[in-house]
Amino acid sequence: MDKEIKFLKKSLMYQMSLGSRELFHSNVWAWLMEMDNNFITVFFNDFDVAQYKSIKVCREKYNRDITIWLERKNVNIDRFVYLVIENKIKTLPNIEQLEKYSEDLNGYRISKAVFTGLINPYLEGQTKTAIKGRKEEI
Repeated sequence: MDKEIKFLKKSLMYQMSLGSRELFHSNVWAWLMEMDNNFITVFFNDFDVAQYKSIKVCREKYNRDITIWLERKNVNIDRFVYLVIENKIKTLPNIEQLEKYSEDLNGYRISKAVFTGLINPYLEGQTKTAIKGRKEEI
């Protein structure tokens, strides 16, 4: 049984079969990142896999489509950080949802976030909160 489970975890076809059409992109992206951590650079082009002692990719953790948990080798700065990829290809986010994604989780600080989609999620005149807590008018 363990052999079959390991086979499925390494199968792109299996990952593509999971979930609805809405989850399809996130499932495939997460699988690609798990198979090769360098795929993370597709979303975070300055990401350097060599800087991290451990990298764990999770789907649907704390209502985030993809969370990438990182432990840095250099502990002079935040040892534990995470990245978020929120897939908004099939849905539109709201401001409260986007602001909530900037919260620290389980002692990890958010490093960066990417929201995929075709439409700017911010409406004119609304305020967004940047990761560092700075408010910007749109």
